[in-house]
Amino acid sequence: MSLLTEAPKIIINLSRFAKKTIAIIMDLGLCILCTWLAFYLRLEEFIEINDITFLAVLISISLAIPIFWLVGLYKTMIRFAGSSIIFTVAVAIFSYQLLYFGVIGIYGIDG
Repeated sequence: MSLLTEAPKIIINLSRFAKKTIAIIMDLGLCILCTWLAFYLRLEEFIEINDITFLAVLISISLAIPIFWLVGLYKTMIRFAGSSIIFTVAVAIFSYQLLYFGVIGIYGIDG
């Protein structure tokens, strides 16, 4: 069998801790990617990761992971999305967005 057909079975059989770890690592990667893409959209050019962008990524990660943890996104692994989980994700993202906007708005990012 190919790896693509076996991968879902392997992931489903992992321990709860391993699944949470994978989810957090994916969120960390998405925070980095989304912050970098936001700089691209704002500046219309790809920029290198430097002190300024690293600070923005660090703020993103330090806000996103605790908010997602407190809202309960890492408590259960989701196989089927219903309206309750969609609402929970929307609340988590809205809270993160407001706090990130507030922090960046207050302190600002030079450049």
